[in-house]
Amino acid sequence: MKEVSIESRFISSSFSDSKFKKITLISGNVYGLYGGSGVGKTSLAESILGLNIFKDAEILLNNNIVTSSVGGQTVLKNSLYMSQHIIPSEFTIEELFQDINIKKVTLFLNQIKIDISNIKDLYARKLSSFSGGEQQRFSFIYALLSKKKILIFDEPTSAIHKEITLIMLEMVYENAKKYKAIVIIISHDPMIKNNIDSYIEIKDK
Repeated sequence: MKEVSIESRFISSSFSDSKFKKITLISGNVYGLYGGSGVGKTSLAESILGLNIFKDAEILLNNNIVTSSVGGQTVLKNSLYMSQHIIPSEFTIEELFQDINIKKVTLFLNQIKIDISNIKDLYARKLSSFSGGEQQRFSFIYALLSKKKILIFDEPTSAIHKEITLIMLEMVYENAKKYKAIVIIISHDPMIKNNIDSYIEIKDK
């Protein structure tokens, strides 16, 4: 897929006022999506992917409106929504990365401080045997190595300390620039908010 530009227009009671809302997301950039519980963050993310087409929203992908099943499938094929529990915990690390070169995986795992001194044993372990923060890091690496053009991370650092969060942000930026991807991070973490290109904040009326 060529460079991606998504433009969303919303008229929704979830926003701070009733004015016409316009959101433009450009390839190669990292965006934050913020707001309290129930204001529509996940719904907005799903509408960007063509999963949740609002009657009062218009999504454009390379200047083509994504409202049909064909348009939605085009977006989905080139995107990945990574929520906190989307990967089954009974997967082994080997199963998670089965289609990805092990050298690339170990390089990325080493960057985010996962112990790779015994990669054979690591690959044999199930995700459920790792801590919550480690599971988030494995999911994060899986998403980056998918090479998708649209990546949406839902609270990717909720169980991760600051040092690793900053490393992950650096890796996200490198990925966005390298693959000309749009990256959206749904988060409550102020560190992420202060270290991204721009953010979308959804407020109650």
